[in-house]
Amino acid sequence: NKSAPCHSPDRKGNHMSYKLVWEPQGLVMYFSGLISERDPQHATLDCHLDNRFSELRYVIADYSQIVGCIAATTDIEDVWVVDVVAKRTNSKIRKTIVTTNANIVKMASHYKAQVPAVCLATQK
Repeated sequence: NKSAPCHSPDRKGNHMSYKLVWEPQGLVMYFSGLISERDPQHATLDCHLDNRFSELRYVIADYSQIVGCIAATTDIEDVWVVDVVAKRTNSKIRKTIVTTNANIVKMASHYKAQVPAVCLATQK
């Protein structure tokens, strides 16, 4: 397993509250502390830009260690857009979220509500 360091600086030097742990066929994104909409966005981009992305079969986003989330429900749409484009490269990825945070639950529900249109567009 190779993991990116937790609280690592992003491309602009900002400290992010996530760690990526690569498994043989998947990825676990661990989030901690107080997160904003940028954390899931940057973690998703880091995942999609990695050479191992095309081999992924699952992604687990674990928010169980966060203390709060400063984001609007619709901020997850930025992650959704990146996922839609990436699905053209690897359509076999399944995602799951681990959380008890009400804001993350709302964001996940909003994300999931967008999925049917993508499934219809990508199935052939």
